[in-house]
Amino acid sequence: MTTEQQAATWTQWLMQQHPALVSSLSATSHHYSPQQLSPWHLEGDVWTHTMLVLQAYAQAKQDDVCVGLTALL
Repeated sequence: MTTEQQAATWTQWLMQQHPALVSSLSATSHHYSPQQLSPWHLEGDVWTHTMLVLQAYAQAKQDDVCVGLTALL
């Protein structure tokens, strides 16, 4: 299984098994403020940030399960 496929599997599991958590992450700001833009958190909500970190892990093709799960969680 590629790192992209593994990341997709983990994401699907999280969304199916913990929908309230995903909803909460989507509704939570990641320190986004139009007055004080952070170069690290322009994406806004925590869920989007989580998906971007997981995507970076998958694209790096490191194939380290510990690093991948850390990116997700």
